[in-house]
Amino acid sequence: MKLLSILSLSLLLFSCGTTEEAISVTSSDDQPIVETDVTDKPQRNYQVKARIGKLGESSPFTIDEMRLDGNTLFATVTYSGGCAEHKFEVVGSPMIMKSLPPKRSVQIGHDPNGDSCRGMVTRILEIDLTDLAYDPTPGSEIVLMFSGWDEGINYILK
Repeated sequence: MKLLSILSLSLLLFSCGTTEEAISVTSSDDQPIVETDVTDKPQRNYQVKARIGKLGESSPFTIDEMRLDGNTLFATVTYSGGCAEHKFEVVGSPMIMKSLPPKRSVQIGHDPNGDSCRGMVTRILEIDLTDLAYDPTPGSEIVLMFSGWDEGINYILK
């Protein structure tokens, strides 16, 4: 799995070209001045608020890592693209499994927004889980079962 990630990352680096263009300009005293034009900016985390409902269609992506911090889940995802802004949504099932603690199925939807580029993009989703809580009372506990992720996320509302 690590080899696949490294191979994908190296493919991404070579497929996207350079991120800077250097322009050489000569000053009045014949000293070269180098100006740079940075065309790519680091991507910010994609923030999304989870909701209860039904998920529409979704394009492929992989979940690489998940980390819970309070009411926010940080999910690292990888998908094909690089030429357009992709959109994500997080939808929890209205049905809750009867267990202790209770469990809820959750899906992440991915809309590539017409992006047909083939670069591999890694992005961090900041997911507000508040609306997926079992009970709106702080301290209520639920296990969130994300489609595409083997482990349940034990979420306690803060």
